[in-house]
Amino acid sequence: EEDQLIKWVEHYDLNAMLDSAGQEATVRGCFKFPAAIIREGKRRMLNASIPVRDLLAFTRFDSASDVATLDEVKTKYNRPLDRDHALEFCNYLLENIEQPFIPSFSLNVIEPITVHYVPKVVGHDADVPFAVVVIPRTTRMVIVDGQHRIFGLLRAYDQLKENGDRRGESILDQTSVPVLITIERDINKSHLDFFDASRTKSLPASQLAVYDIRNVARALLMDLVQNSSLFSGKRIDYTSTKMSKKSAALYLFNQVYMAEKTFLTGGYGLAEEEFHTRARRMLTSITDPKYSEMRDRIIDYFNALTEAIPLLREAASLPEERFSSRFLQYREVGVLLFTATGLAILARVGYDLFRAGEENWREVVQRLGSIDWRRSNPIWTESGVVIGDRVSTAHKSITGGANTIEDAIGWTNPHRESGGQSEPEIDLDDATAAATREIATSRSQDDLIPL
Repeated sequence: EEDQLIKWVEHYDLNAMLDSAGQEATVRGCFKFPAAIIREGKRRMLNASIPVRDLLAFTRFDSASDVATLDEVKTKYNRPLDRDHALEFCNYLLENIEQPFIPSFSLNVIEPITVHYVPKVVGHDADVPFAVVVIPRTTRMVIVDGQHRIFGLLRAYDQLKENGDRRGESILDQTSVPVLITIERDINKSHLDFFDASRTKSLPASQLAVYDIRNVARALLMDLVQNSSLFSGKRIDYTSTKMSKKSAALYLFNQVYMAEKTFLTGGYGLAEEEFHTRARRMLTSITDPKYSEMRDRIIDYFNALTEAIPLLREAASLPEERFSSRFLQYREVGVLLFTATGLAILARVGYDLFRAGEENWREVVQRLGSIDWRRSNPIWTESGVVIGDRVSTAHKSITGGANTIEDAIGWTNPHRESGGQSEPEIDLDDATAAATREIATSRSQDDLIPL
């Protein structure tokens, strides 16, 4: 069946292959591009580098409808197209047109093409034979994996054209992308190929910050952990999603991420997409002066906290060889500061101070050194932060804890929330749950910290 789809043309050397493929493409008016013939098990495939314009010209969408019958799903190569998801990729391209990263695509041959190849080089069988693929202008390939990126590329071209951005169009025109071409008549096997390609474990949203520094919220988080004495070095566990009782780390990276969310928006419960949308609206980009101002503000705030509160100051100054034993002692005596809730409460106080435009915020922060942060302190039970033998993670507990210590140090919050909210608790130690579970919030743009 493979031979019915592909005409294999063998050549004795590279020059003969290039001449023959070029002549065919010219005479027949075909697309042509270099490729390597690879084998995975007993399957033969083509691994190619294809100009974006050509890719868009010969690919064919074959998507199921949003409400599809089983028969339709079985006869379509692709799942329903999520236009919002595709437009996210379009926006990414437009924002990073100079240096985009476009992952590889998978296509499947369903109509005849020609593959010119050289099986031997200087007398030796080539493990990965070099080839030139020739595709007639009327031929179409179906998308196995990458339909949202192809749709995003099409929309990016449309947007560039509407904006009169010829330079952006030219950059895309000069862009080539990696494409794996399978040769498979059985659509069920193509469905399995898509399934196999999708079996990757997503990073927790908080850990994405290490890599996705174009995202202003994640870039801000990285700036915070790299420039705060409390979060530096091995004090942060960057990979775990649960804090082990024997962990030598002071906080999980996810806990610092939740503190950042609270500092910017007043709470940790915003869904990821909404949080990043608000952060982008507030800070624009990492080159914007607003970003620099917020970066300096959050770093200054957490460094001021570290200097003002004796336990934080000690934790920040400990040599690495003493981390493990001392941090275990903190947990044994139940120091609220060294929990996800305690860190979120401190971040909420910062949100309150800057939202109120408190000019003497450093002096207010200094007073936090007088607070008894042991879990046994009755104020934590009275404020709903500690319930029985556990520390609450509910939004109302974070707000209540911040209100309690603001009262204790004699600072009046002009925007104090009246009454607790009824969101369910989430596990702040669980990066996946914290990042993906939607919590009912109704904060407006006005609730963001003003710059």
